[in-house]
Amino acid sequence: MSHKNLLLGFTLISPLFLHSQEPENFGIVTQEELNMTIYEKDTTANAVVLYERGENYFKVINRRIRLIKKYHGKIKLLNEKAFKHGTTH
Repeated sequence: MSHKNLLLGFTLISPLFLHSQEPENFGIVTQEELNMTIYEKDTTANAVVLYERGENYFKVINRRIRLIKKYHGKIKLLNEKAFKHGTTH
């Protein structure tokens, strides 16, 4: 088996093993998060990352192997100085 065939086979199969699901409560804001006004470990923080997860995998698109990167994050903005970190996505 040639290296190209081996790489292609791995590329086609790997997404099946790398598939992951976000926690059920990823998009849900908890009461604890709403009530948070400061981050106790750094009281000078303007924002705090509550959740962060990333994954990378290969996918064949138009007969080319592409690296797909996915990132999910949940940030609590603690004051208006942190507004530059928020998005509407």
